[in-house]
Amino acid sequence: MAARFRTGWLALTATALIAFVTVGGAAPAALAHDSLRSSSPEAGSTVTELDAVSLTFSDTLLNLGGMDNAFVIQVVGPNDRYYESGCAELSGAITTAATDLGVAGEYTVRWQVVSADGHAISDSYTFDYAPAAAGTTAASGLTQPLGCGSAITPPSADAATPGSESSGPSGLLIGLLAGGGFIVLVGVAVALLIRHSRRIK
Repeated sequence: MAARFRTGWLALTATALIAFVTVGGAAPAALAHDSLRSSSPEAGSTVTELDAVSLTFSDTLLNLGGMDNAFVIQVVGPNDRYYESGCAELSGAITTAATDLGVAGEYTVRWQVVSADGHAISDSYTFDYAPAAAGTTAASGLTQPLGCGSAITPPSADAATPGSESSGPSGLLIGLLAGGGFIVLVGVAVALLIRHSRRIK
């Protein structure tokens, strides 16, 4: 009887341990936010011409019900005017917005997307614009950004911080499901252990 009890105890302990490792390892992966892998133009670079800003992320971005209004790319010039000439377009892990730059100087790209885990993530970076020809026509820009991204307010120049984010329902739901699944598995293991102990008494 003692040997059977020890065997059952070891089996149940192993089951609980496997469940912990499986669920515990899956939850952080599911909750991890996407990150910006590359951009065009690159941060800190100097360009002589530019017709679009393109951002590539680490995973396919979440397109909420086929609506792209949660995605924002703004291009702000040295005169605080806006030089994006089209709303952000989404294709898998890449989002792109057309631009029409104005005067030479430092430009700021502000972006916001929805990560695959349901969280809105945002950040900004700068690049320099130095038109090759002195006679290049400069766009006048806009005093306000285009009416894109009405569902989520894009980050402001002061509020934009690296890796800033806002909570989304999908990531929280995944975490709750993962934690609840682990608790259920442990509960089943304990119940089986008690039942087995009573049988061998």
